[in-house]
Amino acid sequence: MEELAAKTGYSLASISTKIKHLDITDAPPIETPCFRPTERLKVNWQEFFRCANKTKFKSYSNKFLISAQEWQKRCRKSTLERFGGSLLGSVLNNNYLGGILTPDDFLITETGLTRRYLLTAFQAHGPGIVGSMTLSALGFSIPAAIGVSIANPKACVTALCGDGALFMSIAELATIRHLNLPIKILCVADESYGYMKYLQQEAFGGTVGVDFTNPNFKLLAKAFGFRFVAIRQESDLGQLHSCIADRTSPALIVLHQKYKYCE
Repeated sequence: MEELAAKTGYSLASISTKIKHLDITDAPPIETPCFRPTERLKVNWQEFFRCANKTKFKSYSNKFLISAQEWQKRCRKSTLERFGGSLLGSVLNNNYLGGILTPDDFLITETGLTRRYLLTAFQAHGPGIVGSMTLSALGFSIPAAIGVSIANPKACVTALCGDGALFMSIAELATIRHLNLPIKILCVADESYGYMKYLQQEAFGGTVGVDFTNPNFKLLAKAFGFRFVAIRQESDLGQLHSCIADRTSPALIVLHQKYKYCE
């Protein structure tokens, strides 16, 4: 950081007290053209530090200058109050998934509510997180987990998705079994396309085409040769440790949970 500041004509000392509360709302957008492997993320660092040194920081009220930890705490509280899902929140904290996975492992998140919970409730410094971007389609997490597992054979790779997203990529369970990849799929089962259901209720006061009936997940896991774990209440969470710590076989972990708008 010090070398970077010097190259762009700034003193690190002059920005160190302000960088924690950086406002870059008028900075040029980061260039992210399609995320192709041959392209690199480009950031205008001169503009970054110029924004960090703006005098308008002095006019900000202290109530807006909060730490990252406090911001996450508020977002976590807001998410739980709006959607419920305290059981998923418990799975993601440091007592369970956050404490099991290491910085060398990977957690793959789906689009929708599972991504929102991951961003607000996950409390670990590791593992590496691979997330679906912006308006990505359902079904990202399981194929992505396959790629990550092949590239990192010693890592524990966990895909976090809803039951709707699982159905979009359910054929990939055969790929995981065929390649003998020890991927863990953590599926939140609420028998709906959860975030779409929430958006429809917010906009129209009702829903259409977002509910479905789940299969027998235990038989599904058995058919593909997966270990199966069902979580219905807090007392079931102890099964996560031995299941995820097993680096030899795939597993389907189903978290049975209804969000507030599904009740």
